[in-house]
Amino acid sequence: MRALGVSGLVLLACSFGYGQDLSYDECELASRFIDEQGEVKKQFLQPFVSLYSTKNPDTYPPDAAKLAIKHLQAACCQKGRLAGVRYCSPAKLAKTFPDQRMLFRQIVDVGMRRMDGYAEGIYGHDELLDPLAKSWRDYITKQGSNVNGTPPQLLVNKFTEMV
Repeated sequence: MRALGVSGLVLLACSFGYGQDLSYDECELASRFIDEQGEVKKQFLQPFVSLYSTKNPDTYPPDAAKLAIKHLQAACCQKGRLAGVRYCSPAKLAKTFPDQRMLFRQIVDVGMRRMDGYAEGIYGHDELLDPLAKSWRDYITKQGSNVNGTPPQLLVNKFTEMV
């Protein structure tokens, strides 16, 4: 029983270490998504285009996927993991981006920032903000600045009304 506990701890430690291994990246994947002009290829965006509709803004918009790829490209270029001028032309790279070289992490980062409703948090791409999240953020910011406080039930009622 004790050996099982020790091996479990070793396995747990290894699993935490795997998530921190920055020698693994998806920069080769990024190079496949970028065309000769340094733009994201349309065939990569096609699954997002087919799923997204303006009637259902809860899905992940194609422009957010494009931004995630551009962030992956910039992170890979910054670390010298993408070769060639077409990939790392400074004019084509994102100026601000998270230092992550894995596509899934970039997609989650852009998606979560989009749902936060905070304009400065989405790297200057205000058009990607979720309108409902932005209106909720504006509302709670206004309520939070009320010097008399806000009853919690008022926030619950407003949230229920909005969603």
